[in-house]
Amino acid sequence: MEGSQRPQFICGLRYITIGLTLFFLYLIFNFQGMVGSGVLDCPRQPFISFYMSLYGIIPVFLALSLWCNWCNSVCWSVTTIFFCCWFIAGSIVIYSIYEPKYDKTTAQPDLYCNKTLYLFAFWFTNMTYILLALLFLSYCCCRQRGDGDNETQTLVR
Repeated sequence: MEGSQRPQFICGLRYITIGLTLFFLYLIFNFQGMVGSGVLDCPRQPFISFYMSLYGIIPVFLALSLWCNWCNSVCWSVTTIFFCCWFIAGSIVIYSIYEPKYDKTTAQPDLYCNKTLYLFAFWFTNMTYILLALLFLSYCCCRQRGDGDNETQTLVR
């Protein structure tokens, strides 16, 4: 009897982990939206500020999907597809120019990128990868344990 409580406890921790991870992703999206819509520029890759500013829209879509019952699955699906495609595109852009020149007075001003903008985008992209991996692992961990628990309960009956 005591062994049957353990998977429920682990799954309970999974929900806490998922909730906190989604909360941190929500904060990341808002911060990226604020920084991206600022006056920071990156002539080497102008897409970075646009990439970050559009992240501010994702929490709006998520809030809309929670508010509106009939479009819940549609809004959630569109937001997820948009996030995946946008995240891949942004990752390619950010990592392709890794460690640009931060000095605006260089001989070639086209190679310049604002240090705050680039490092913010770079580290928040890395943090998003880590949080998505944590989200995936916490889901898989409980899913695996839950399957074994259901088989045990079926055999005991």
